[in-house]
Amino acid sequence: MNKIALAALCTAVLTGGAASGAMAQDVKETICAQGTYSEPCPQVIWCPATNCGIGIPKSDGQLEILYSTEKKMDGTSRRPVQAGSPMKLETINGRIIVFEWEDPGKVEQAGSDLTIKDILYVVMPPASSG
Repeated sequence: MNKIALAALCTAVLTGGAASGAMAQDVKETICAQGTYSEPCPQVIWCPATNCGIGIPKSDGQLEILYSTEKKMDGTSRRPVQAGSPMKLETINGRIIVFEWEDPGKVEQAGSDLTIKDILYVVMPPASSG
């Protein structure tokens, strides 16, 4: 449970950090956790899946996994597959994604394919940033 809260906190900082920093008032470092939300805390995104991960798609087709509910996957790169075919994530290369993965029973093997059930969130820049 603590790992999920940590992942949510990391995701929230990545998604809301810019908005918090832009506030005119003097803001001290604020930590929000365990479902609380109040200004100037960033919005917390909870992963609704049991098998959840946070990663960055790379141009070589690999998914760099920053966090997973399966600790053995943390810090590894995996080839994301869906319905037996490699996923093409070129349009979101370098973006942070929150995804749900399926357990094919090989998650402990570094370099094994990772079956993605769904991409839940993609952290994108504001539309006006080009």
